[in-house]
Amino acid sequence: MSESALLRWYPLATVFPAGLDSNTDPAALKDGMSPDAYGMGLDFPGLLYRAAIPTGSSPIKKTYDIGTGASKTWTWYYRRLWRALTANLEYNSPEYTTAVLYQGIGKLSFDEDAQSLVTFFPFAGDSMFVGKSTGGYRVPNADSFEGNFQHGNIEPAMAIATDGDGLSLNNVAFVSNSNGLFAWDGSSVKNITLNMTNDLDPFKNQALVLDVAGRMVIGGTSFVYDPAVDQLYKYDGTNFRFTTRTLVTPKDEPIPCKQVCFIIRNTGSIDQGSITYQLRGDENEWREVNKVDISYTPNKPYKVFVIHTPNSPPSSSRRLTLRITDMSANLYIEGIRILTSFQSTEGGFAHGE
Repeated sequence: MSESALLRWYPLATVFPAGLDSNTDPAALKDGMSPDAYGMGLDFPGLLYRAAIPTGSSPIKKTYDIGTGASKTWTWYYRRLWRALTANLEYNSPEYTTAVLYQGIGKLSFDEDAQSLVTFFPFAGDSMFVGKSTGGYRVPNADSFEGNFQHGNIEPAMAIATDGDGLSLNNVAFVSNSNGLFAWDGSSVKNITLNMTNDLDPFKNQALVLDVAGRMVIGGTSFVYDPAVDQLYKYDGTNFRFTTRTLVTPKDEPIPCKQVCFIIRNTGSIDQGSITYQLRGDENEWREVNKVDISYTPNKPYKVFVIHTPNSPPSSSRRLTLRITDMSANLYIEGIRILTSFQSTEGGFAHGE
């Protein structure tokens, strides 16, 4: 049988936006994950397109000033005022907002070490997260009017350097510190950046804000975390890159790449654009840059199948990866496929399709 008779289109990337995982072997990644990507839009699931990092807002916080001096500001949570003073979390009597009237001893000490408290905010239903540079604490039953507050043991993973580096979303406390991004539901701590230790800097010590509409955590100008799908997305100014998983055959056979197909959704407003991409084979070096010019009829909602023959594609490589290094802002990709003559009695590539 001739090679042309064996050719078939194989889906290389169809799940967008792709989450980040720089630690796992790219050949073990499933469709929907990328070892290296940034600048992807998040508003339209199922489409790959370039966009700036979403705009976020700080959590709503109601404060009162009582008296004078640097420690005059109190914060209103659970129907009472609170403030951090050195290693103590002070609390006022319930419902008092115009004068300091301590309930009982009026403070909860976190003096296991000499570090001062940095921040506090509600999480885990009725609890308060209290953070310092050496770790975080949970104060359960913080909504109690009795005032007999206690705290649990310190969680070192939840260390926080400054007030703005932590917040609560969906009753979960998030902090960005020198070890990455962490989440705590009051029971167990999760290292969100566990699979990004090879590229950790964009996630370290970032000021956190909320994308209220999308229910996502935004870290400075560097990343977004979406708890709904448990995925991280990176940003680098206005730059864009998307790298696919790496295809490997079950028997380590060659994967010839004859052509590449980009499935474009016509958004109707602009009639042309371009995609710049590269391929990589066994040699682990990116090959010649390919630029694909794309045109379609404005105001006509349909898909465009753009088929391109790459320059100097890997012909006998046993691994194949594609990366897009630039694309027009008006383009929306639904899928990327390769035309290959690879055949296997085992029915496909080595990882999930």
